[in-house]
Amino acid sequence: MKNLILLLACAYGFQGEVFPEASFHAVDEDLQPTRAPASYKSMKNLEGPFQEYAIAMSDQGYFPKAIFVVPKVPVKLYLSSSSKKPLCFIAEDFKIRRQVRTSIEEVSFVPHTPGEYPFFCPITGHRGIIFVKDFVKE
Repeated sequence: MKNLILLLACAYGFQGEVFPEASFHAVDEDLQPTRAPASYKSMKNLEGPFQEYAIAMSDQGYFPKAIFVVPKVPVKLYLSSSSKKPLCFIAEDFKIRRQVRTSIEEVSFVPHTPGEYPFFCPITGHRGIIFVKDFVKE
């Protein structure tokens, strides 16, 4: 539980830079915006803009349960678990199958088609969703 609180504190209190092209952040179950922590080391390895989110996993579920991304911009997810037992993050549409213990796991993918894509843990039955949406600039 202590790790989860620390991760959530980082997510709410982080004041780092965010790429304007990928400024759509993860949301909690009440659809309140949150800020995902940035990893400056990983930013150096990517060309161009990308979207970056942290998802905390626990025995109570995923936090946040939904994230919003834009198509054709790479996405990096940082998965962490505060549970004593291993939990899973499976997003079949993006070919992601990851078992997460207490360390932070990093996964990357590029969403190509707008839509709603579920992610889940078959061990606990917890579910979440990735919304891929084109945002029109006015």
